[in-house]
Amino acid sequence: MTDPQTPPPINDPPIAPRIDGPRTQCPHCGFAYTVAPEQAAAMAGRSFACTNCGQPFALSLSGAAFAQPAQHVAYASGAHVRSNPLAIASLICGCLLCVPFVPGIASIITGAIGMRKARDPAVTGKGMAIAGLVLGILNVLLWGAYFGLIFAIMVPSMGMARNTANQVKCASNLRTLNIALFSYAAQNNGALPDTIEELVALPGSGVTSAAFNCPVTPTTPPATNSPQALAGLAEYVYVGKGLTTHAPPTTVLAYEPLANHGTGSNMLFADGTVTFISAGQARQMIAEIEAGQNPPPSGGGTRGGPNLPPTTTLPALEVEQ
Repeated sequence: MTDPQTPPPINDPPIAPRIDGPRTQCPHCGFAYTVAPEQAAAMAGRSFACTNCGQPFALSLSGAAFAQPAQHVAYASGAHVRSNPLAIASLICGCLLCVPFVPGIASIITGAIGMRKARDPAVTGKGMAIAGLVLGILNVLLWGAYFGLIFAIMVPSMGMARNTANQVKCASNLRTLNIALFSYAAQNNGALPDTIEELVALPGSGVTSAAFNCPVTPTTPPATNSPQALAGLAEYVYVGKGLTTHAPPTTVLAYEPLANHGTGSNMLFADGTVTFISAGQARQMIAEIEAGQNPPPSGGGTRGGPNLPPTTTLPALEVEQ
């Protein structure tokens, strides 16, 4: 007969243990345990893991053992509990918050695997795996935010530095063309050329096709240094046709389109200076030049501004008659 005080099994039907006096056996593997009568009542209904096979079982009031799946297993005396090295490694890596990314990623991976292994009741370390996983995620998020902030600060600065470098390069190109213009004028009774492309054919000028190219545009200068090869490719607007070296100092000889840099335009003046003019004023000066007003009325006092690279001033050449 079945003991009325024996709780029914949860999953498997009871496996009848063999009770011999104060001894009882694991219903799974038959491993023998000693259960004193006064211990049976205190231990009744509690779940234990067999020290031999690791399977869960419970004791009834009479001391008989029956199979029971363990939800929260209290191990019998002497039961073997395995450690969880991955959970330990996850916690150690997670504590290295001062090192970016690598320990954090390692902590997340080992913590996730350690938590999976901790599902086994005989494996410890679930808490360490959770702590390591949280610290690893914190490591990745904090360092990601830090480097993201640095990147957000540096990108605009790098863009401004690149734009300034391009402005300086364009100013250098215009200075090179200015030297060639005065060299041409010295050989032509002070008259400036009709087109700026003529300067590449000037003997001894040292001007190449690259000097007509703005670094911010995708145009590739021709390999041949000739006015014919350069026709239509010059990226600086020349307005010195018909002028001489005796033009007023504020007369504009050449400038670059506002579209090149967006924030302004480099302008070459008759006194040899190259100045970067802000977009608003440059737009007004270009409109006045196109309307036939050169020197432009709005261009007075704009040369050699405080925020501009050093300019080179070449004196007007006196041409012998």
